[in-house]
Amino acid sequence: MDNFSRIFRAKPSNYRLINYEAEVYKLIYNRQVPHDLELNYKRPKKLYKGLYWDSMIKDSVIEDLLKIHQIRITDLNQGRGAKLLTYCVFQPINQDPDYVQRVANILNIGETKSKSGFGVNNILLVYVAVKNWYRLDANNAEFDRWWEILPSKIQSAVK
Repeated sequence: MDNFSRIFRAKPSNYRLINYEAEVYKLIYNRQVPHDLELNYKRPKKLYKGLYWDSMIKDSVIEDLLKIHQIRITDLNQGRGAKLLTYCVFQPINQDPDYVQRVANILNIGETKSKSGFGVNNILLVYVAVKNWYRLDANNAEFDRWWEILPSKIQSAVK
C-alpha cells in the first residue's frame, strides 16, 4: 500500500475521537484548552494527490512529507490564530513506544514542540507544532520556513 492511500481510512467501530487542535494547544501552552476554543473549524482546503490538504501548506512540503516512508501523515494544519496553531501529526510505522518517544524528543527543539500520544485504536502518534499560523495579508516567511524544514527534521528523527 502506498503512502497516499494509507493516510485516510474508514472509521472502525471502536473509533475514539482525538482532537488534534486540543492536543496541540496543551502541548504549546502546557495547560488545558479554554472552553471558548473553536475546535474542528472548517479549514480552507485544496486537492493535491487525490486528497484534501490545508490550502496554505505548499505542495512541495506535502510531497516531501509523503516521501518519508517511515511515517503515515495523520493531519496537517496551517493554523488560524494564537489558539489554533500550525501542526503536523503523524504515525510512525515503527510503533515501539521507546522509538516513538525518541522521535518526539528529537523533534522537540527550539520553538518547535513535540510529544508522543495515542490516537485511534491506541496507535502511537507524534505531534509536532509551533506557536505560529498562516496569517491573511501578512508576511508568512516564518510560517513557510517552518514547514519547509519540517520534512528534513522528521526524516532525520525517524532514521
